[in-house]
Amino acid sequence: PPNSSYVPKDPIALLEIQLRRIRATSPTFGRRQRIRLVGEPIIHNIAKVADCIGSLAFPPTDFLLDSRADTLVRVAPELRRALKTIEASSHTLHLCLIGIENFCTEELVRFNKGIAAAGNLAAVRTLFELESEFPGRFFFREHGGLSLITFNPWTTPEQLDLNLAVVELLNLERVSGKLFSGRLRMYKGLPLELRARREGLVVQAYDDPLLDTASRNFYEDEIPWRFKDP
Repeated sequence: PPNSSYVPKDPIALLEIQLRRIRATSPTFGRRQRIRLVGEPIIHNIAKVADCIGSLAFPPTDFLLDSRADTLVRVAPELRRALKTIEASSHTLHLCLIGIENFCTEELVRFNKGIAAAGNLAAVRTLFELESEFPGRFFFREHGGLSLITFNPWTTPEQLDLNLAVVELLNLERVSGKLFSGRLRMYKGLPLELRARREGLVVQAYDDPLLDTASRNFYEDEIPWRFKDP
């Protein structure tokens, strides 16, 4: 992490060590492998990652990776080079999680996301383009998709309508995770938690215990909230 005192070694060198050990110790029993590549250095060095994969005698493998929306747009040329590298192989690249969060700029500003709605739309367009240019090699629909935070205490019906309209227009229903259940998890000490308390939007408990998704997904305890707009 950026705030850590740990100074990592060359991430590609580490990746090669890890992949070699996976190849040496993980039998496939004739099945196709799936390897999750975790961490920002992967997408930021995706062309080198592909070169590393290509240099190893790996059995057919699906490589799963994550990306921020703005990072995806920025590294698209390198991602294309990476896909051309593995095009002759039997490997594939899957973008299994991309944090779109919202298609409303006002909401993205509230989340301090550092990207506007136009940037998220550019990321979605990049996904469509890569899927079309590299059929059978690039995927984003199978293992996850677009992560959304559709609801927070200040969401208005108009903002919700905008999100649903974009999802419907671009036919993203099946790849938009938690479209109707993606809520902001509010934790103690966050600026939004302080704002919610100031505006009286923090509650003792949810009426429906199933809304407490943090406890069901092994996250730290969240602070229950209500909508400002009745």
